[in-house]
Amino acid sequence: MKISRLFTVAFLGCAGMLAQDQPSNGDLLKRLENLSTLTKFTKERVVIHGQLVVACRKPDPPNHVELIGTLQAAIEVYVTPEGFASFVEPKTPFPVGTIVLKEKFAAVDAKSPELYTGMLKREKGYNPKCGDWEFFTLTGDREAITARGRINSCMDCHQQYTKSDYVTKRYKNIPPPR
Repeated sequence: MKISRLFTVAFLGCAGMLAQDQPSNGDLLKRLENLSTLTKFTKERVVIHGQLVVACRKPDPPNHVELIGTLQAAIEVYVTPEGFASFVEPKTPFPVGTIVLKEKFAAVDAKSPELYTGMLKREKGYNPKCGDWEFFTLTGDREAITARGRINSCMDCHQQYTKSDYVTKRYKNIPPPR
């Protein structure tokens, strides 16, 4: 009986420590409150097409084409300052705590983003299948997190980028649809 209680206390204690490693939704939103605190990686909006628009979205929307309005969209990419060097060097892993944020627009000339998708580099062991990244989506006004965690649709796409720490670093070379 004492051993099982000890085990339960130890397990709950460890679970509590792991939960502390994840920033709250409020803390994550606070870090993203002002885009000027991030480093803009793209010099201008990058047009993305077809399947990439559909694949990189809020998980399980009723109809992504309706959400974005088109099968062609545009993005701008931001990274927290500690992760910028990793974007420049193809094989350099991102440090824990780095956030990569994609601002998604329905068109190149759209005034406001439709939504944001992002990645937060977490501690070793958080998500070994995808480089310990946590994925999330935000509303276009960055007021609310709409999904967060080990999002399968995000992981399915990012697993092709294992050599660059699960992040594509080729934003200027995204090919148009064939």
